[in-house]
Amino acid sequence: MLWIFGEQYNNNTNLLSDKNLENNLTELRDKCLKYKVSKDEDNMVALTDKKVKSITDLFLYSEKIVDEEKREILIVELKAPKVKISQKELNQVMKYAQQIEDIGIFPNSIKYKILLVSSDFNKWTERELRGRKKEYKGDNPYFYFKNEDENIEISVIRWSDLFENTKRKLNYLSAILETKDIDVERKAKRDFENIEFNKIKSSLKKVAV
Repeated sequence: MLWIFGEQYNNNTNLLSDKNLENNLTELRDKCLKYKVSKDEDNMVALTDKKVKSITDLFLYSEKIVDEEKREILIVELKAPKVKISQKELNQVMKYAQQIEDIGIFPNSIKYKILLVSSDFNKWTERELRGRKKEYKGDNPYFYFKNEDENIEISVIRWSDLFENTKRKLNYLSAILETKDIDVERKAKRDFENIEFNKIKSSLKKVAV
């Protein structure tokens, strides 16, 4: 499922080769990212479906081997549908990132990409994200934070935005493939004008180019 966060994660492995690192990340997550939804914190989404309300948070991580010396760890915190990202959740994920940087048990040679994903943001979070993105010069549409050493980056994502961006990319790729398919058929008819293509039972099929 990681491909939905970007094609760069297609080749990530679902398990970490370093079990100590895996255990440390999980332990730190339990310490920093626990929460309680409440109306006072404005981090609660009103739900009526009992099955949806019963869904809990999900914590995922995967590993990408960049070369023999470099690795990239993707850490995904999927908030339950009942959770709206507020200042509280942003403070928690910032604490998580800072602990990775400060504790000393996490290798500096590893890049950490932290994704905080939820069904919705409150108004404070929307303003905060807009302000961060104005200062950001990169191409990550979900950017929130990057440390000075540039080995820890946080992205904050709303499911609806993620699905919309993914759908747009897939539609774009589909349009390109369809255009290429039409061009192949047109060229075939031009190069083999003596052949009546409409009488041939086999049809031209789309292929990955």
